[in-house]
Amino acid sequence: MSTYLLAFVIGDLVAIHEQANERTKVGIYTTRGKEDQGRFA
Repeated sequence: MSTYLLAFVIGDLVAIHEQANERTKVGIYTTRGKEDQGRFA
């Protein structure tokens, strides 16, 4: 069974991608200037 997630966002956003472990990549979007808080999350 497929699951889809769709969002429309308007703003000045920055994408952050981190490697959680050797098999899991995590990506989030945060507002510009709050990248450190996004990495902490």
